[in-house]
Amino acid sequence: MAYNTKPIVTDKDGNPISQYYNKELDQYEPVEGSGGGNKVVLYNADGTENNELSLISILDKLSQLTGTVIDEETRKSNELQRIALYNQISQMLANGDLKGDKGDIGLGLKYDWNGTSLGVRVEGEDNYIYVDLKGPKGDKGDTGEIENLNAQHIEDALGYVPADEDIVGMLANLTTDEKANLVSAINEVKTQSNHIATNKLDKTGGTISANLEVAGSLTNKGKTVATTDKIDVLFSFNV
Repeated sequence: MAYNTKPIVTDKDGNPISQYYNKELDQYEPVEGSGGGNKVVLYNADGTENNELSLISILDKLSQLTGTVIDEETRKSNELQRIALYNQISQMLANGDLKGDKGDIGLGLKYDWNGTSLGVRVEGEDNYIYVDLKGPKGDKGDTGEIENLNAQHIEDALGYVPADEDIVGMLANLTTDEKANLVSAINEVKTQSNHIATNKLDKTGGTISANLEVAGSLTNKGKTVATTDKIDVLFSFNV
């Protein structure tokens, strides 16, 4: 019959005791040992009693493991020590107690300009290492007003049309430097005109001339002016 259909063994007070189910007798029997200790009989797979296995080695192993078991109080103590150590190290870091010794001061750098090249050397060395910082040449800019000088620019600068209109016609033959000189001459004439108007000279009309030095040569009315010559620029005025 099944073991769970058999009554268990109890003591005189009706409490269950250590027991095992004996399949041959189909009943529960108490586990007994010498000196009142429990007795356990081990059997092999074929049902024969196994006398080779011993509980002594098992008990020895359990005794070794007992020393590694940490009870709750020990765990609490270890946790408190861990927290205290953490707080101590944090405070030492804040105070700089764990900071190492200051290292040696490193060598400085020296700089030198050579045109567009920047030289760098380590302090104590003699030679600079130069790097040219000049970039590539940019695109040509827009043409300036001097090269584009025309009759309208002169009229705008003077505020009137010059009496000798042939001077305006000569602009096509002027170089850039000659045009620049012409602008300077015009400004000189304007300055003299303003001076006359400011001082209210007793004149109702007249002329002002300014020397224009020509850097090249030009032709006016069939006359060629050499580079060493100067021509008079004549303007009329009314005050």
